[in-house]
Amino acid sequence: ASDQMSKIAMIFPVFFFFVAALVCFTTMTRMVDEQRMLIGTYKAMGFSDAQIAMKYVWYALSASLIGGVLGIVLGMRIFPSVVINAWGIAYQMPAMVQADNRLLCILSVISMAAVVTLAALFACLSDVRDVPASLMRPKAPKVGKKVLLERVGFLWKRFSFTQKVTVRNIFRYKKRFIMTLAGVAGCTALLVTGFGISDSVKKLVSTQFSELYRYDAAVTLRATNTAEEMRGAADLVMNDPAIEEALFLSSANGKANTVQKEDKDHKDLSVTITVSDDPARFARFYTLRQYRTQEIFDLQDGICIADATARQLGIREGDTFYLENADEVRKEVRVAHIIEFYVGNTAFMSADLYEHIFGETPEKNALVFTDRFEAGSEEEDDLGKMFLEDERVSGITFLNTMANTINQMIAALNMITLVLIISSALLSFVVLYNLSNVNISERLREIATLKVLGFYDTEVNAYILRETVTITVAGALFGLGLGVGLHHIIMATIAVENITFGNYIAPETFLYSFALTLLFAMIVSFFINAKLKTIPMVESLKSAE
Repeated sequence: ASDQMSKIAMIFPVFFFFVAALVCFTTMTRMVDEQRMLIGTYKAMGFSDAQIAMKYVWYALSASLIGGVLGIVLGMRIFPSVVINAWGIAYQMPAMVQADNRLLCILSVISMAAVVTLAALFACLSDVRDVPASLMRPKAPKVGKKVLLERVGFLWKRFSFTQKVTVRNIFRYKKRFIMTLAGVAGCTALLVTGFGISDSVKKLVSTQFSELYRYDAAVTLRATNTAEEMRGAADLVMNDPAIEEALFLSSANGKANTVQKEDKDHKDLSVTITVSDDPARFARFYTLRQYRTQEIFDLQDGICIADATARQLGIREGDTFYLENADEVRKEVRVAHIIEFYVGNTAFMSADLYEHIFGETPEKNALVFTDRFEAGSEEEDDLGKMFLEDERVSGITFLNTMANTINQMIAALNMITLVLIISSALLSFVVLYNLSNVNISERLREIATLKVLGFYDTEVNAYILRETVTITVAGALFGLGLGVGLHHIIMATIAVENITFGNYIAPETFLYSFALTLLFAMIVSFFINAKLKTIPMVESLKSAE
């Protein structure tokens, strides 16, 4: 769990940083643009370009340093506490101890301060080069140009007047369009990834313990039993009236490697070798299938290894590796199939193949069975206690118990996912609100002109809202694809030795992520609408001359 958290911490904060940096960049650029007339006044009064620029640089630096320090104080207290409390669901945790993260804190503050300060500096340098007379006039609006859609005649003719204006305005301010698109896409991608992690974790448990394992419990027999005692214990299980069906197996711990001998550079991987002499009945208790195509494999096809095992050994179907059984007999074998399997490193094969490889008959020492009771019921508990009273039985494991244990272990990951989703949602809101404000401030005269021409408030609101929604929808759609890629990277990164999480994203995740992004756009529009109503028409249209 600790390793998983460390790996998540290597990816998510970086993605958050870039989106937050985009917000800060647009904020500083907007602030400098709004003070063009003041900058022109400073130049007319004799201030040098460097003196004017330093005013905004110092402002940006001080604001980012203060924000960075506040972020560290709050972040170092809130987020670790959430993680520790989440782990407390699954583990008995000691009191939280604050680690020494001074270097990380310093780098975080410096990197963000650098982004904000440089944004202010570049924005200033582009303005202070103009003469005072030019700076003290409002910035000339962007010139409208033909867009690509206008060249598609049959499509452009079908657009209404307002739709044509919307399309033209979107591409008229290309810089803001790209920034809004990138910001919304980034936030949507974070939402998809957050929900997707939760989906993959849930899918792991439901798939492994309902589809891949198709039995209710596994009984392990003592290694000290004689062959006759093993058969007697098996008869005890198979003849019990509470048991619907049972299968006698050979299950032993082995080792796998891609080299003949173990060395410090190629450490052996522990695997469970499961063997059955009845492949037809084996398929009733285990599902051996390919992850993507869901093709079902037969035990007689050859050696089937779990996806996690193949990943750690670095091998594919058809490759060879060395397999060592419990008697330390090491043989080179070939992989027939790599199967969908989420928990544990496992190799499955038929008894005939095992005997052919190792030259000995596998010893049956385990049983799997399905019972007539409801999972987790008292009757099932009593059945387990009855088997444990037999001296020949060393242990019994019910799948329901295993699933609950794994659910508790990964409950912390669900809590972290919730934190990521909330953080992504808040960031999405900030991005949209900030960029919408930039849009309004850049087009005050245009909006005031519309109001003077007789446009109602609802029409002016719709005029701006159409552009916001169009860009948000485009950014959200792009973010859905970006989120899938980011989710794959995260799931591959947090995979541990004995657990593979897969790359499952539920269809409703895309719907939720898309809907949340649109919801934030609507909420932002509500606040922006209030601002549009207060735009002073006379003041906005006054001539600067």
